[in-house]
Amino acid sequence: MRKILTRYHPHIFALIGTGASLIMLLKYGEPKLNDVRQFLSMIVDISAIAVGFLGATMSIMLAIEGSKAIKQHKQAGTYQEVIKCLSSACTYCFLLAGLSLLLVFLEMAHPLSGLINILIRAIWIGLFLLSGFSCFRVIKLFGNILQRAANE
Repeated sequence: MRKILTRYHPHIFALIGTGASLIMLLKYGEPKLNDVRQFLSMIVDISAIAVGFLGATMSIMLAIEGSKAIKQHKQAGTYQEVIKCLSSACTYCFLLAGLSLLLVFLEMAHPLSGLINILIRAIWIGLFLLSGFSCFRVIKLFGNILQRAANE
């Protein structure tokens, strides 16, 4: 059960958050932001920082490849799971940056409104949550690996 929760908790929490945000958006309408484009640009920047962090994490994983902790993970079969987590978190951050950038251009060209806008925002919130929880999972897994490597 713990392995399943570790693997899928970003998806589960993102689905719950997306559903809750969709209900809130439908019930209360869209939040009033002074400058949506500036907000989305900040999210693109944060996503780029997260991708850089994840890339650095992958580099560190290569650097400690021969450590006892990594060998233990490989023997236990969990090393591939860590690599999958890194890759999926990186992918989700790229998707979030891309969707945010697309929304910036849509806002500039033709501001969306109505049900389509609510659905797009709910999808964006879901991707935002999925990216965040995936990065958290990577940080947690990587912290465990570093802690084992330090205890060698």
